[in-house]
This record gives sequence, structure tokens and C-alpha cells, in this order.
Amino acid sequence: SYLYMNQDIKMIEVVTSSNQQKRCTLADGTTILLNSCTKVTYPSKFKDSTRIVTLEGEAYFSVASDSAKPFIVKTSNLSVRVLGTKFNISAYPTNDRTIATLNSGKIQVEIQSRNSDSKYILKPNQEIVINKIDNSVLINTVTGENSTWKDGSLVFQDATFNDIVNTIERRYGITVDYNKQAFLNTPYTIKFIHNESLEDILNVLQDV
Repeated sequence: SYLYMNQDIKMIEVVTSSNQQKRCTLADGTTILLNSCTKVTYPSKFKDSTRIVTLEGEAYFSVASDSAKPFIVKTSNLSVRVLGTKFNISAYPTNDRTIATLNSGKIQVEIQSRNSDSKYILKPNQEIVINKIDNSVLINTVTGENSTWKDGSLVFQDATFNDIVNTIERRYGITVDYNKQAFLNTPYTIKFIHNESLEDILNVLQDV
């Protein structure tokens, strides 16, 4: 859908549904790969001193370098500022955690909260995890597994059961009914990397 700003620039919105990925290329050459149930909004042209896009969901960014125009990704609770780099952001509104992971280059992550704004600089192979339940912030070293969703894998590292279920629901377009009170504040690390079926995944979760 298009929202016209003026005769020269229009806002472009790209949306994915369950079990769908889309790739879009921005006017500056930046590419964005969207995961399931994701929405990104960006202008048809970048004319300001910054390049700003908004994200709801999860996407992998390969940002075209332009030192004169920093690239900024805005989500509901954080803002990521870069010049040219590759990184992944998972910012689903229903998830317990928002995660930004850097593969190359350098990014500045600004966490926007009611009390104050905090800024963090990430180096390659680092990720910042913002826990929306207790407002904690962690910076971890990663091995690149954050974006395995691009290849169809499902990798959960210290994830809440709620986030795991949300991911499965988005991937397979289903609704999982379970007792949420039975899975509070327990981290799980589970990897599905061989294109397991929904039945296989649910059987593993049942065993866990």
C-alpha cells in the first residue's frame, strides 16, 4: 500500500504473512529480507540527511554504505543507527524479547523507555537482547545463528516458551493453545535445523 507524502516521495509498505519471506530493495541499494508476519515501511527516495525505515517483526538488513546519510531502523522500543553493515532485528510486538544482532560493521542501538534512553555500540558477532518482561538488557556473543530463519531453520537461544510458540505460530499459520502460567521465566535453547515438520517440532516441545 502507498501513502503519498508529496508528488516526488511516497511511503512504501511491505508485509509478509505466515510462512512467507519477501526481499525488497530500497532506492539506495539497501536490501531487506523480511521474515514471516513482518512489516517494513520506507520512502521511495531518501532526500533527508538520514535514511529511516520502520520495522514490526523480523528482518535481515544489508545496508548500502553512505557516510553522509546514516541508516536508521525504528521499532516500537529501540532504534538502530548504522552507516553500512549487515544485521538482524527481531522486534515482534507479541514476543517477550527484542533482539538486534550484528554480523558486520558497527551499529548503535538506542533503547527507548519511559524512564530514559540508553545507547549501546555493537561489534560484529554481538547481539543485544531487551527483555520486555523485566526490562533487562544483555549483550551476548553469537555465532551467526540469529538469522538461520533465512534458510528455514528455527534456532532458539535462551528463549522464553512464549517466544518459541509465537515463532511456530507465525511459521506454520496455526494457533497453539497451552497453559502460559506453566512456562513463566524459563529459558529454552532448542534448534530445528533439518526442516522438521510441525508434528516433529510439537513432539520435541512436548518432550521438553
